[in-house]
Amino acid sequence: MFGFLDHLEADRGNSVGTRNVRLAAIKSFFHYLEYRLPACLDLAMQVDAMPMKRHDERAVAHLERAEVRALLDAPDPATASGRRDRAMLHLAYAAGLRVSELVAVRIPDLSHPDLDSVRVTGRGRRERTLPLWRETRGTIRDWLVARPACGCDHLFVNARRAPMSRHGFAHRLALHAEAAAKSAPTIADKRVFPPYPAAQLRHAHAGSHRRYP
Repeated sequence: MFGFLDHLEADRGNSVGTRNVRLAAIKSFFHYLEYRLPACLDLAMQVDAMPMKRHDERAVAHLERAEVRALLDAPDPATASGRRDRAMLHLAYAAGLRVSELVAVRIPDLSHPDLDSVRVTGRGRRERTLPLWRETRGTIRDWLVARPACGCDHLFVNARRAPMSRHGFAHRLALHAEAAAKSAPTIADKRVFPPYPAAQLRHAHAGSHRRYP
């Protein structure tokens, strides 16, 4: 088994992170087998005891307050798409949401009529209710006025009136990050798009002491 994992790094050029992902998949497979093939129990225990390889992980560069402000202000509120993008960015920042959580928010998840909280479904289908700041509520109200009628109840929809996807959000975020760099040039030195589309906003939120920049 170690020979295969070493082969991934040495011969195929995979990273340590990829090696660990492969090992996790193998462990999961043997967990499945140990309940169905008792003869594999000893081997499954050996595989389960195999350690993940330690490695240095790249830190996510969070945005400073001025950079967050520039990014939040980048979408044009005079257009429907700008109102939508502004609401998405504000909600991602205010609630510290992952992209998957953000695009999954539905209109019924918002408290009505005050919009002072949002219900979010996270990993493992776990639900939590998060309070929303006044400015966030305002951007969501502006978007609801401009939001086109469509056959879905997702809060954020694209130009085709289909639910906004993770890739769609990442694309819009990259565009606004480029625009925000005109007033906050240091954003250009940070990766504000996949694989960490909203991580900088989440990290900035964590260090903001729950205040808008």
